[in-house]
Amino acid sequence: TLETTQKVDWSKFIAVNGATAHPHTEPDGTTYNMGNSYTPKGANYNIIRVPPTKKTAGETLEGATVLCSIPSVDKSKPSYYHSFAMSENYVLFIEQPIKMNLLKIVTGKLTGKSISDGIYWDPKLNTIFHLIHKQTGEVSSVKYFAKPLTTFHQINAYEEDGFLIIDMCASDDGQAINNYNIQNLRKSGEDLDEVYNTLCRAFPRRFVLPLNVDQETPYDQNLNRPDTTATAKRVAINK
Repeated sequence: TLETTQKVDWSKFIAVNGATAHPHTEPDGTTYNMGNSYTPKGANYNIIRVPPTKKTAGETLEGATVLCSIPSVDKSKPSYYHSFAMSENYVLFIEQPIKMNLLKIVTGKLTGKSISDGIYWDPKLNTIFHLIHKQTGEVSSVKYFAKPLTTFHQINAYEEDGFLIIDMCASDDGQAINNYNIQNLRKSGEDLDEVYNTLCRAFPRRFVLPLNVDQETPYDQNLNRPDTTATAKRVAINK
């Protein structure tokens, strides 16, 4: 059932601020999740690993550790995320252009602003796919860039013949966050239909990421398999 069995405070076990509502669990019971942390140097995205729960344990997060921390591209404006993807050997975090202005959010109570005033869509930014090895916690030096998109939920992720295939619900517009404004949530019937009919829809979309990329990989050539229309090219990034 959906009945609550207990409430667990993540901060009592590990130094993160909250966690997603969509953890992933391995066949042996090991669970992976994500949570942010905020330091004077900026915001980090943390991959959390929780060992299998002992049947005699009173709490469910005993032994939780931070597998790795990924610095936000913009230290004071991390990306919003609702979930993440996981395959046999990797955790995949998608840093999307829905940004959170931490200063506005923290000072919102003083200025009379809501949290939503500190969350915005920046279509000038790319979407970045971060790949983390589950066993070692190593963050891949290879970053996968895509055009701006919004995603809240992943459908599936798996590895096949040197590629990571991920299916997710995606849209090319970040205005979907407006769905959850309180004035919209209070609507029903035709009024609610009118709201949804004016917003960009999310549809299933497949991404194919080549895993075997190194210094010998050629530039500006499609590295993906011939049986997919997805393309992936190695490009030089000017820092």
